[in-house]
Amino acid sequence: MLNKLVIIVCLFYLYGCKISESNFLGKYIDKDRGDTLKLMSGNTYEFEEKLKNGEHGWNTGNWTIAKKRISFFNTNPLPVVGYKLRVNKIGVSQYPLQLIIHIDPSKKNIAFTEVGLLDKGIRINDEADIVTNRIIVKTIDFDSLVVKIPYFPMIAFNKNKLDINGIYEVIIYPAERLYELDKFAYKYQNGCLINRTAQIRYRKIADK
Repeated sequence: MLNKLVIIVCLFYLYGCKISESNFLGKYIDKDRGDTLKLMSGNTYEFEEKLKNGEHGWNTGNWTIAKKRISFFNTNPLPVVGYKLRVNKIGVSQYPLQLIIHIDPSKKNIAFTEVGLLDKGIRINDEADIVTNRIIVKTIDFDSLVVKIPYFPMIAFNKNKLDINGIYEVIIYPAERLYELDKFAYKYQNGCLINRTAQIRYRKIADK
């Protein structure tokens, strides 16, 4: 009889304490940042990010549970944030122009999605090479260089504001914090999604 009772108690804790996916569904808010998150059935979510300038960014995607942690992926659309530039001439080149681009404070390699040369607003045959974060322009027959990097709008550089044969270091300072939801995994605890390392807490304010 005692052994049977022990088995029943163990089964209760094993299944009774297990949280089903339906427990996660609902609306959450990050009170410190003003962001809201809605977890929906079908492992989809909607996320509204309150930006520093008072505007709002809106994203959708998917969520999954692994090892008692919730992660987010398939973010769509990718956020676009404002920026400020610091452009310093650091040397002289054998080529008409070289730009070395970094995103502050990271020195990681940048995945350029587009680099193009324009003349009077018209795209010309590109004569620009990309070596890691360095853009090397091999022609003087252009009036501007445009660069596209994920998370940022198109960035344009006017040739008339740069010295011929100059080497420039360009540091991009994001005007807004970059999208954070899909950068971390979150532990579900007492109705909250928590990442203690990044000090982020989403508290549930409504069920599904």
